[in-house]
Amino acid sequence: MGSVKSWVQLPETNDHREALIAVEEVRSSGQRRVRYRLVRAGSTWRIAAIEAPQEVPAVVPYGTP
Repeated sequence: MGSVKSWVQLPETNDHREALIAVEEVRSSGQRRVRYRLVRAGSTWRIAAIEAPQEVPAVVPYGTP
């Protein structure tokens, strides 16, 4: 996580037992989206799956004045 400059979490689905969250990581080398599938385990959430990261185009590259 040292190269991550910021991130945004976007909930995609949530049915109180399972959730799909997209996280966009902004790095100095580019931007990528990673999707996490979470499942409810009692009163907590656990990561059930992590999809392969996808490179996404940055609207404004990191470091642009």
